[in-house]
Formats: sequence, C-alpha cells, structure tokens
Amino acid sequence: MRTQPTNIRGAPSALSMLTPRDQPRSLIGRTGCPRLWISVIFGSGLLFGSFVGYVLIAYPAIEILWGMSKSHVSDMHHSWDYNKSDPTA
Repeated sequence: MRTQPTNIRGAPSALSMLTPRDQPRSLIGRTGCPRLWISVIFGSGLLFGSFVGYVLIAYPAIEILWGMSKSHVSDMHHSWDYNKSDPTA
C-alpha cells in the first residue's frame, strides 16, 4: 500500500525553504568560484591595459630617444673626415 504525502495548508513551499546556497545561481556562480572569474577578468584587463599603455606611451618615447641617439652617432661619424689630416696634430 502506497501512502501519499499529506498536503498541509499553510506550510511553506519547498522553494522558500531552500537556503541561498541551494537555489540556482547565475552563470558565474555555477563554477563555484566567482573570485576566480573576477581575478581572471581583472588580470586580463591589467595585462591588456599595460600593453596598450606601452604601445601608446613607452614605445613612441623609446622610438624618439632611439632616433635621437642614432642621429647623434651618425652626426659624430660624419663630422670626422678621414681624408683630411688631423687638425690637432
């Protein structure tokens, strides 16, 4: 003989008895480690931001400095004429 569960009026529903941990969560929460996702996103943004900062700020400055140093060396090289005798001698 099978017994049917009794329906008690005024009893709370099963859904309301679930704790927040038992209730379905969002997509990020399903992995069980939202801090991991937050740190992955934050780390990716930090990496991307530093790359963009390098390309926009540091790289042009390095190119300018490198160009200046190359032209300075080039000027020094061309300022000495090897065909002339040493003027200091």
